[in-house]
Amino acid sequence: MKTFSTMSFIMGTTMLAIVDRTVTASSCKVATDSPGTHGTTETTPTGPTSKSFQTVTSLQARVQGDMPQWNADNQRFVSEYYTTFDEQYRAVLDTVNMAAVEGALKYVQAECINASVVTECERKNNIQYVVFYQTTIVQPAAAMEYYTNATNEYDFAIEYCPYVPMQGGQCEPNPDGTFPDVCNQYAGTDGQPKLGFCVGGSLQGTMGLCLATA
Repeated sequence: MKTFSTMSFIMGTTMLAIVDRTVTASSCKVATDSPGTHGTTETTPTGPTSKSFQTVTSLQARVQGDMPQWNADNQRFVSEYYTTFDEQYRAVLDTVNMAAVEGALKYVQAECINASVVTECERKNNIQYVVFYQTTIVQPAAAMEYYTNATNEYDFAIEYCPYVPMQGGQCEPNPDGTFPDVCNQYAGTDGQPKLGFCVGGSLQGTMGLCLATA
């Protein structure tokens, strides 16, 4: 019998404008390994200046209640909600939580089958699908420079903003109803610097629900 910790990389995608699910980068491929898993991340240079960042293409996953619908006219997968193509396309990944493929089951464990939060045998948000996404992002230079000295990988991931959980189409508020500083930094509100909309991420490996036995 062996106990091991599953290290999950959770992404809080805060603005679909920086996520293009249709682009595939091909100039460089870097392999990344974690215990029991193997994955790849691709990068492509976006400009010659030191303040420009590379596009990063990776495979992510979401556990969700709705299945993306194929829009034949625009050759894209879109949300079943809303009416216009632009609204449906943005809704797929606008203000949502994502995870590395091996980390997606964290949501199943923590929010679907955890007895302390499940009532009347109903899953949160009627979750019934694990959907895989190929995402391509470019982080804003201002945000990356602001967090360049971040060292705690459980609060920050390299070249990502801090992870902020998304609930109901917005940042998850503090207990007093205010928004976290990181959330206010997207648009420079409430006295915070304007860093731009970015993707936040952190490692998730300390929750008891992330432990498994084999």
